Amino acid sequence: MTQEKITPSSWKVLSNLKLFLFLFVVCMVAALRLYYYFDVQAKTDRLNQIERQFLSIHYQYIGYELQMVVNDLSVMIGHHDAVDEEIGFAHTSLLGHDTTIKKEFDKETALLCSSRRNYSDIKIIDPQGNALVAVDCNNGAPRIFPLSELSRFDESVLGNTLKNLTPDAIYVSDIIPSNPLFQEDTRANPYVRVAAVIDTEDGVATKFMVINYLVHELTSSHNNGLITENTTPQGGELVLVNNDLMVYPFVNGHHEYPVPVANIIGAGAMDLFLNKTDSYETKDSYLNRIKIEPQKKLAQMLLARDQSKFNTVSTNVPLEWNLISITSKQEVDFGWSHFWIKALFLVPFFSLLILPIGYALRRSSMQQILYQDRLNEQRGFLITMLDSMNDAVIATNLNGRIQTINPSVTSILGYTTAELLNRDIGPILPLGLTQNVESSQKWLEDQSQSRTSTFTYDCIHLNGTYVPVELTISRSIDTENPFYLLVFRNMTEQREVESEMKNLHQKYIHREKLAEVGLLVGGILHEVSNPLAAIHGLLSTLLYTDSQRDEANFDEKTREYFTTVFEHIERVRGLSYEVSSFLKPTSNEMALTDLNSVIHTTANLIRFDQRWGDIDLKIDLDRNLPAIKAIGDQLVQVIMNLLLNAADACDGVTDRKALIILKTHYQNDMALLTVQDNGNGMSEETVRKIFQPFFTTKGEKGGTGLGMPLCEGIINDHGGYIDIVSTPNKGTTISCYLPVHKDS
Repeated sequence: MTQEKITPSSWKVLSNLKLFLFLFVVCMVAALRLYYYFDVQAKTDRLNQIERQFLSIHYQYIGYELQMVVNDLSVMIGHHDAVDEEIGFAHTSLLGHDTTIKKEFDKETALLCSSRRNYSDIKIIDPQGNALVAVDCNNGAPRIFPLSELSRFDESVLGNTLKNLTPDAIYVSDIIPSNPLFQEDTRANPYVRVAAVIDTEDGVATKFMVINYLVHELTSSHNNGLITENTTPQGGELVLVNNDLMVYPFVNGHHEYPVPVANIIGAGAMDLFLNKTDSYETKDSYLNRIKIEPQKKLAQMLLARDQSKFNTVSTNVPLEWNLISITSKQEVDFGWSHFWIKALFLVPFFSLLILPIGYALRRSSMQQILYQDRLNEQRGFLITMLDSMNDAVIATNLNGRIQTINPSVTSILGYTTAELLNRDIGPILPLGLTQNVESSQKWLEDQSQSRTSTFTYDCIHLNGTYVPVELTISRSIDTENPFYLLVFRNMTEQREVESEMKNLHQKYIHREKLAEVGLLVGGILHEVSNPLAAIHGLLSTLLYTDSQRDEANFDEKTREYFTTVFEHIERVRGLSYEVSSFLKPTSNEMALTDLNSVIHTTANLIRFDQRWGDIDLKIDLDRNLPAIKAIGDQLVQVIMNLLLNAADACDGVTDRKALIILKTHYQNDMALLTVQDNGNGMSEETVRKIFQPFFTTKGEKGGTGLGMPLCEGIINDHGGYIDIVSTPNKGTTISCYLPVHKDS
């Protein structure tokens, strides 16, 4: 039996097959990883981001709800003071013989219960915890407790807590279960207790008002409990956790007594609290959390109100609640299970063709649209948007009175909220445009006829200076609450950029003119070389003819004159050749180049610049310097730019003779080109900025700020680098390192 031989062509086919299979496997693995990122990881991150933003908006809502309770307390205290003053019994106990104040408070608290379905009950107690007034709200159907039943309430613990409460402070409790004393349902009905001082005697509090606020209203006005039946933007649930990490489960239409939050989210997910993370993923759900500090949030909102009666918030311990969203993985269309099912069918196509096309076609903005719709419905969204804008935004009513501004108004125009609110907007409108109209109201009405109008003008800053702005005016389409929206955009940077671009354009035109003059000079020198050659030939003929005669007509002195003329002719012809060589276009390809020769040519040309009249130029070149691979024209550009910069640095030096040293040296397999001057020098900050585009120290002398960045780019392209050492008032040394050519 013969063995089949594998020919070289067979090995090639087999090798290509192995390579194809290897690349195919690599592409599949890469596509699988890429698809996992976009289909699982990116969507998970997006879900968590949306949930956390949703929780942040609910945090604002909780602050508004607590502030509403404080507002009710403030109103009730005001009513108490009015009734107390009218009756004239400022310190009569409500349990005493006079019940007029109690009757008034019974009516006031019952009315408050009727309008607030989220109140469990309202009480007035003394420091001993005796109830002076008690009303059970019962879902808007208040029950007023008579004097005979008030003794059944025991609020001694709360009274002891509130005995040191000051009239300017609000007390907020943790989330606790309601007292089932007068309720048929004995299950938990969690609430927060908010209390304030209602009366004092000799500086000591004698009465307190307590409102028990049902906590389930803090998650959503559509929820039925702490574990909400309403969905988040991603179809999840909301859970509110109290200061002791306890949750009141909502089962069969009732709140059960509190259980640890670990029973709801799982023991493994407690890292959400222990590690202070905002997001956590369990086997069955995605968890997102936001920490709520109700006393701090309420204190901030009270301080923000100029007319607030209260300015501090008191608690037994620092409160830290947590609002958690729980999104079931079964409710989303991504995750490991979905990923593997789809990957088994799609990865081969993604590896070859469908991946780039499919990803471009899979752009769907449905979730963003839904999320944006929900954000538009949330309280405080408009304020958050305006505060984040860089442009100054001012909203006025139809009379031109300012109603709202964002913080950018202060940064751009200098005005604060107090200085602009309810003021006429006329002083900051375009000057000269309101002189022919009756008022700013009429001007705004005229400009808003075309829906939007844009003006660019110099607006007056609060400090009296002028700020260039672009003003856009539009009118709202809301017929129920019409307003004008004015957006001021700061144009200072744009004007600076436009001015810089204009200057660069002028400098570019000037450089183009110089380039044309250079070509003209090259042509003139070329034409001059021909007559010079003729003159040189004629003079040579005269000398030769005279030398052939028996008696020469030219004496020795005349022949010396002829020799001098020949030297000057050769000098002009050499200059013409060097200028022509300098102006002649060369190839942009790397070639072996003698750096010393390039330096000689450039130095000879630059000596004719008038700035070199008072400058000594010393050239010290290493004769053993190897050739380098370079583009000659670009090296000429670098050397000329460095020499001209050195000459400018020597301008104004009077205490010493201006000196520039140009030398080369072979060091560590590198060709070192050094330009050293004893001019004005530079500071450390200037040296750090020297390679930044458009940075220049020449001021009005015409510097573009592009010379040194161009030099650095050329040297880097040649595989080298630039080093700068400079000392103010002593001079600067610039070293260019270029790799030398080595024979292979």
